[in-house]
Formats: sequence, structure tokens, C-alpha cells
Amino acid sequence: MTTSKRRSDFVVGLTVLVVTVVLVGSVLWLKQADLAGRTRRLVARTRDVGGVALGNPVVIRGVRSGRVESIALGEPGWVVLTLGLEKDALLPRDPVVLLTASSLFGEWQVTITDRGLEVLGTMTELEVLNLRNAKITDAGIDRIFGLRKLKQLNVVNTLLTETGVARLKAALPNARVESGQIEMVRR
Repeated sequence: MTTSKRRSDFVVGLTVLVVTVVLVGSVLWLKQADLAGRTRRLVARTRDVGGVALGNPVVIRGVRSGRVESIALGEPGWVVLTLGLEKDALLPRDPVVLLTASSLFGEWQVTITDRGLEVLGTMTELEVLNLRNAKITDAGIDRIFGLRKLKQLNVVNTLLTETGVARLKAALPNARVESGQIEMVRR
């Protein structure tokens, strides 16, 4: 009887141990934990994250190279993103962080500054572009004119003048252009 009980206890203990190992392994795999140290951390600051969420991919030159690991409020008016990048991913010499989140319909949301507007010329399939609160000026908008598939463009609270907005509307007749300045009201 004692041998049978010991054997049953051993089987139960082994089963509990295997289930625990499988459960912990599954959680680590689902969270994409980096136990081997294959990623490096890059911190980026932005004014608005739009639709970006934890786990969204980080793409360098069209190749998935990491993911968004954390989003936190930073100094007043800033949001701090921690990006986990593969260690062997090479960054451009003068990197510009494009915050994108694609929906099931392939829509993207991008926040960018004048310095990075040249990147937009390569995004010919872009349909939705959110430049709200970006520090873009009339000098940088020529690079947006080639986005012929654009359906919606938000340039609210940017540094664009009325003339710049008119140029955008003329160059992108199929896009709904949202513009203007919105004041924050504090109570």
C-alpha cells in the first residue's frame, strides 16, 4: 500500500511540476520575454502616441526589428516610449521615430516632424495620416503631396499657415484635411 501511495504522490508531484513549467514557459513566450538578452532598449519622446499600444511592432526600413515595450507620461507635455530592438538592428544615422498602428483595414497613424517628412514619400499606400500637434511647417509639406491614396489628413495644432493648408487641400483633392488650432481649456 505504501509503495502504491508513494507512486501516486510521485505522479501527482511530477504532473504539478510539468504543468507549472509549461504554464510559466507559455506566459514568457506570450509576453515575448527576452531571457537571452537579444534586444536593446531605445527610449523615444513624443508629444502624442496616437493609436500606438504596447506590443506594436517597431519597423526599420520596412523590416520588423522589435516592439513597443512601455508607454509612460514623461516631463510635462511628453510621452516616453521604450522600444525593444534586436541587437543587430542598425539604426539610420539620423533616426526619426514614426509612430504607427495599423488596423485590420491597413490604416496607419503617423506622427512626424519636418525632419522626417522625407520618409513619407516611400509610404505610397498610406491612407490615414495624423500629424496633429506635430511641429511641421509650410516648408516641409511638399513631401506629402505624393501620397495620392491619402483619404484623411489631420494637421490640427501644427505650425502650418492657412496658405500651407490650402496648398495641401489643392495637392490632395481626395483627402479630407482637418486643420486649425484647438486651445486647451484648464479649469
